Amino acid sequence: MMDIMEKKERSRMMEEEKSRNSVTSPGPANDPVRQEIRRMLALIVQDGAQCGSDEYFYATQLFVMKEYRDVFSCLEEKAEPSVRLDWIRRTWEQKNKM
Repeated sequence: MMDIMEKKERSRMMEEEKSRNSVTSPGPANDPVRQEIRRMLALIVQDGAQCGSDEYFYATQLFVMKEYRDVFSCLEEKAEPSVRLDWIRRTWEQKNKM
């Protein structure tokens, strides 16, 4: 009985740790991941996406995952604005085909 309770407690503690380390957990305003996401979202808006648009929503969902942020940051800042917006649309569609 004790083993089961210990396992549950360990599992709960691991979930709490995971939650603290996630992008959506409350934290200081100078969190580097949040700042990175803000910069990327600002680029999306600069490229012509409106706050609340499909592209903006897609970006907010994709940028939670590091691999998508990494690829997005590799796209040329001086490229045509449509390059980044097209990447957001295509990646979202590809991710949600399943």
